[in-house]
Amino acid sequence: MCTGALSPAFAPTTNAYTSSVGNSVTNTTVTANAFSGGSTLQLRINGGAYSPLTSGAASAALSLNVGDNTIDVLVTAADLATVNTYTITLTRRTLLQDWQLANNAATLTGDDDGDGIPNLAEYAFNLNPHGRNPLPYSQTTAINPGDG
Repeated sequence: MCTGALSPAFAPTTNAYTSSVGNSVTNTTVTANAFSGGSTLQLRINGGAYSPLTSGAASAALSLNVGDNTIDVLVTAADLATVNTYTITLTRRTLLQDWQLANNAATLTGDDDGDGIPNLAEYAFNLNPHGRNPLPYSQTTAINPGDG
């Protein structure tokens, strides 16, 4: 893959892998290598149709959805009877997940810096979750559902 690293590292006997990329990554490519002559490779993403994949060459760009994307690499041996599918679950993070990772925010409901503002509110108001911030709103302000 051109972005993200596989976990675990590739091994021919392992069929399931995971990886993640930031929200700004909107597409990726896959490069697979056939280990035996005469094998064919095919690729699909998110249950779409398979398309041919050339051994050792990058695929066409694969568009990524936010969230989990399932990439299947189908390998058919020269005998046409031996078939193996390798699956990569590639997660494209949300903006909130990117922020949480970049700021090492333990939880969204927590208050890592103890300033009385939960991490989720710090994200919403573009505040620092590890530095005390003045409250961006009055603690006495209440929202009355009947106010419309």
